[in-house]
Amino acid sequence: MDKAKTLTYEEVQKFHAEFYGAQSAIVTVVGPVDPSAVKSQAQRLLESWRAPVPWQRVAYPFVQLPPARLVYDTPDKANSTLRASIRLPLEELETENWQLRLATRIFGGGPGSRLWSRLREEKGLSYDVSASMQLNSYEKNTGWSLYCDVAPGNLSLAEKTLQAEFALSHSKGFTSEELQRAKAQWLSERKAIRSGDEHALNLISAVQEFDQDWDLALKNDNLIASFTLDQVNAVWRKYIAADQIVWAVFSDATKSK
Repeated sequence: MDKAKTLTYEEVQKFHAEFYGAQSAIVTVVGPVDPSAVKSQAQRLLESWRAPVPWQRVAYPFVQLPPARLVYDTPDKANSTLRASIRLPLEELETENWQLRLATRIFGGGPGSRLWSRLREEKGLSYDVSASMQLNSYEKNTGWSLYCDVAPGNLSLAEKTLQAEFALSHSKGFTSEELQRAKAQWLSERKAIRSGDEHALNLISAVQEFDQDWDLALKNDNLIASFTLDQVNAVWRKYIAADQIVWAVFSDATKSK
């Protein structure tokens, strides 16, 4: 933060001139367009925009983080926030990654999930609670995270309830009803997303960059539909262990209970 405060306009301008360019750009257009006209226009606008420093993606390798509980006093924060994260040696398209994404939806995928039902609807402890995954298309380095926003007076009880839900998910596992509901919701969402231009743009870009199959989305739908309860429970227990989580608590220490 200290460096950011002392950064000058000239330094930012110099960095942009050295590192920003379109020499490795991929242009994707969806709609009733003339491909040759689009290509000609893109070349005209971007051809001369080249950075002196060659483009190279910065690697983001997997690093196993030790479990921890980090507490940050935030006197200016009205609510308290609990965050949890785990780094996982998984790449985006691995089968186990898909299975874990399905398990994560059951556990904390918004309304109807275990965490939502338990902390928000049943106990009234949380304003918002969810779990999600941050995927990596390049390396075996996926992020799993949890977010929970509560009143400061509910902080301790909310944290205990989260720990209890982790323990229950390991000891009892998820149910067949939960699995089927999560499958149906996810497959319906994936189908709806594919009707928009954004999906088409992302698909074309992925085909160009990663040489993906055009019908990969449909293949992944079939993969999701094929998962069994035993597979989903097994991958959840394998990768999501409460004693391996890095917890971060952001709260006003004078109000927290």
